[in-house]
Amino acid sequence: MGTFLFPAIAGALMLSERPKEFLGLKKFTQPIWLVIILLAISSYSMGALSDLLYRFSAAVPMPEFLASWRDGLEKNQAFMLEQYQSILNMQSPLEFVVVLIIMALFPAVAEESLFRGVLQPLLGKHLNKHAAIWISALIFGLLHNQYFAFLSITILGALMGYLREWTQSLWIPTILHFFNNATIVVMVYFFSYDYSAALTEGQAVSSLESMALIALLALSMALLYNLGRRNLAKSESK
Repeated sequence: MGTFLFPAIAGALMLSERPKEFLGLKKFTQPIWLVIILLAISSYSMGALSDLLYRFSAAVPMPEFLASWRDGLEKNQAFMLEQYQSILNMQSPLEFVVVLIIMALFPAVAEESLFRGVLQPLLGKHLNKHAAIWISALIFGLLHNQYFAFLSITILGALMGYLREWTQSLWIPTILHFFNNATIVVMVYFFSYDYSAALTEGQAVSSLESMALIALLALSMALLYNLGRRNLAKSESK
């Protein structure tokens, strides 16, 4: 957590006289219950898009000159999978809560503080907002060191970046990030979800189900965009 959070706090303090505002730690005035529902739907439906991107990554042949890079990422992913399996071996409600904090809450707060709280606004001072969002998302994806999941992590980073831009609030992408990670913990603990198989083989999602979930994701993001615009308009009118 400290790897990302401490640099984010230090960066905000150095880059702005109002670090809280720079990070986007402002109140979101639109109905928070509706925002949370839409974020939960977005997180759930993101699974279908992640599966498609995983399968695309697995199907695309790697150029020979990048083969060693891919091998390194695959070894790292295998090591990471072993660590995750150990952490996700929850045997009690207390362990569930602890793992939820370690795997969902801490990463969401720390990573969003750095990537969407500091890096994206910093890049936005020199580039247009879309470039700032996608460069931040690309770095976010690369630092996760997961070859097959790289595209899905990058796209998730971009979605969280747009939420940060639309709402001017760091809380919204942080909640989505938390939901995204928490879903895995909840599925493993309550439904015996095989996380290792999902990470290495992808998820068995039908084409029709994928299309429906991706459409639901698009609708949820459109509604969040609208709420974000309304929130900014309300803030500016005060």
